[in-house]
Amino acid sequence: MKIINCKFEVVTPMFLSGADNNKAEIRAPSIKGLLRFWWRAIVGAKLKYEKNEIKDKEERLFGTSLEDKEKKKGASKFSIKITKLESYKNRGIRSPKLDKNLKVSSAGHLVSPIDYLGYGVYLWNKKNKAVETSRAFFDSGTKFNISFIFSKPIDKNEEEEFLKALWGLVNFGGLGSRSRKGFGSTLLLNRKDIFAPLGDEFTTSLVEPKLIDKIKNSYNGLPPYTGFSKNSIYLQFKPQNSWQDALALVGKYYITGRKILPTRKRIFLGYPLSNIKFDNKLQRRASPYFIHVAFHNNSFVPTILYLPARFSPTLFKDEKINEVDQKFLSINQRFLNEISKYAINIRG
Repeated sequence: MKIINCKFEVVTPMFLSGADNNKAEIRAPSIKGLLRFWWRAIVGAKLKYEKNEIKDKEERLFGTSLEDKEKKKGASKFSIKITKLESYKNRGIRSPKLDKNLKVSSAGHLVSPIDYLGYGVYLWNKKNKAVETSRAFFDSGTKFNISFIFSKPIDKNEEEEFLKALWGLVNFGGLGSRSRKGFGSTLLLNRKDIFAPLGDEFTTSLVEPKLIDKIKNSYNGLPPYTGFSKNSIYLQFKPQNSWQDALALVGKYYITGRKILPTRKRIFLGYPLSNIKFDNKLQRRASPYFIHVAFHNNSFVPTILYLPARFSPTLFKDEKINEVDQKFLSINQRFLNEISKYAINIRG
């Protein structure tokens, strides 16, 4: 039996819970779902997004609830155990105070980029006349352990693919609500031991940009779903002294980039938008951007990963699909050209 014991520390507030938003908790199904996502994003590119091959490999590792003629219901090769989780913060904590230079102008007054990025988990409290957390959360500095227990044999290739999915989650994603907007970023404290089988370049606390090239160059087209491809871009911004300043800074750049786009065109950065309808059949299109805050050399480094994919391949006929996809890429390129002005490191 193989066990991978990971030690984590929360970098940016993590809004993760079960049915009760008044109680923060880290649940195994949430972790497994995120690992599936990053496995598909990274391994999918290597497999050229071949649907049947991806499905077969994914089911072997993560399991499936479906039955076929050859096998019974397939269980996952691993289970997840969460331990040593510290206490959480209750709802009603005020939004961090920021210097004026980190705020942005909106409707004639200055607003906090953190409140913008955290919309939904940070809300205006009329009674207290302040922006506060709307649910319980794990604060920055909270530590917890996750053990991945492999009860079934796993070969070297499967282990490497699993570790790359974990690497993707740790370095680009986050846990909980608003994770694509920078919340729930974590630091893997024993990353050097965990990622050693992948090579030294995977063990750093800040992604080596050359790794992005290796992963993205596996696929030249526009993926059918969110994943790495030649169009992927990774940006790192100036390190900050606190997670608050780091998230506010990248949030400021994100808002600045959105402002240069006509309001209706902003649907290509994530849909739905208030008072804007793109198509009656399109209910939701997740943002292709992943904001993350890495803790590196005693500083907080804000980053953005851009993973474009077909905008909505099931919604339109072939000619319309290509037209919409090109418009999606064009609008996002304008946005990227703007925010790239502030980046200190760009890969893409």
